[in-house]
Amino acid sequence: MKKIDWKKLIALGSALLIAGFVVYSNMKEQKSLQELNKRNVYALLPLSGSVATVGKDLKAAMDAWQKITPDRPFNLIYIDSESQPLKAVTAIQQATINKKEPLVITALSPISAAVIPVVAKQGGFSFGINTTDASKLEQNGRFQLVASGLAEDEKTLYPYIAKNFKKIAIAYTNEELGKLSLLQTKEFMNKNGVEIVAEIPLEMGMLDVKIEALKAIKSGVDAIVVYGQATLSYANFFKELKKYDEHPVILAAIQFSVPFVLDVLDDDRNDIIFESIDLTDMSKDKFKQFHKEMDRKGLPVYLCSAYAFNVLEVIKYALDNNMTLSQEAFQKLNTFDGLGGRIYFVGKGASQYTYHLTQYKDGKIVSVESESK
Repeated sequence: MKKIDWKKLIALGSALLIAGFVVYSNMKEQKSLQELNKRNVYALLPLSGSVATVGKDLKAAMDAWQKITPDRPFNLIYIDSESQPLKAVTAIQQATINKKEPLVITALSPISAAVIPVVAKQGGFSFGINTTDASKLEQNGRFQLVASGLAEDEKTLYPYIAKNFKKIAIAYTNEELGKLSLLQTKEFMNKNGVEIVAEIPLEMGMLDVKIEALKAIKSGVDAIVVYGQATLSYANFFKELKKYDEHPVILAAIQFSVPFVLDVLDDDRNDIIFESIDLTDMSKDKFKQFHKEMDRKGLPVYLCSAYAFNVLEVIKYALDNNMTLSQEAFQKLNTFDGLGGRIYFVGKGASQYTYHLTQYKDGKIVSVESESK
């Protein structure tokens, strides 16, 4: 039997190991260079402050999208807006200093309104999510909303109210979204003969809303409509209303579906009518992959998840196709098949989804239209 030359074997093994390490190092270096050559996209999210629950949900969905999208043409950099417009402006200025034409994702209407002009002055472009009304933003042509809600209220929630109720009370969180929702609802209802008997502000830091709920109950209305950010005061208001055995019909806009709100309400979520989007569509493999990844993380897929997924898909599409980043280019694109339905780019930075009226029955979400038949 031939004697094994251990010295040669060890030398060969060492050489192979070194060669493998060199190849690995080159691949890693190449990957690092590829990452450096990618464009940065700055996601300005409320990761702390009064609406941090929404910001963290958006970030979790963006993390899931990145996990299933290895071919993304950009690096995603998270920045905390702290839920405050002034701090958001400072944060984005510091992050993008000396950066030409930055791409920024902004979340929440007050923050978008403050940040979009700043980014535009740098020659950059902003994509808005959880931002309600493009007409209220500075029309500089340097932004595109990928998720907005109030325009859709006129097609879903408003007509339903006008058709079914004569007197309503409106409760709203006392901030930009709540106040804008109140204003637009009043305009629509005044034109359609619906009397608004009571307007009830809910302060952002308020925990006890018993007096506000009692005011709504005693107003003698057919329905109570609730708007605003998904804060504890917002969620507690529904809970207080449901304590009364005989309460008017309760309605809400899309923010009702935020998991934080549903967790606070538990069984009290039943029978409240609210706007939502259809998240059951699995026609694309990527939709399935996203649902699977979110499920693996133990996270629900809901409205904000779809907004986060869609804004990243839109940016990826634009960069992959060397698309000019302008409102005119998006209006020409016209539609985009997103998670939760088709997105319509309708000009001047605005976008629209198709919303549906739904409610929970015994813990399961059902269509209000089918429920009424």
